[in-house]
Amino acid sequence: DRRRLEELRRLVAMLGARLRVEEGEDVAEVAIRVAHSLGSTYVLMGTPSERRGLSRLGGLSERSLLTRLLQGLPGVDVRVVADPSLRATPAGAEGAPGAC
Repeated sequence: DRRRLEELRRLVAMLGARLRVEEGEDVAEVAIRVAHSLGSTYVLMGTPSERRGLSRLGGLSERSLLTRLLQGLPGVDVRVVADPSLRATPAGAEGAPGAC
């Protein structure tokens, strides 16, 4: 986890953003509290990896986490960024089954 956190710190610095690490048992509750305290108008979240799993979300599914964020943050844009390694290769694209 320390290595991953350091990678995130470097990425955040390159993007000119802020990284805030919060602890809590309920991910949605903590995210909502922090977004409110900062007056956020935009929340960006990734999807959990299989290795880290949804167990870190306190038994929540990704969908219920998103639903709770949307309900708890009315008027705030919430965007989920997909893991590009999970993207299906479009039919006809180089390397796709049946591609020439």
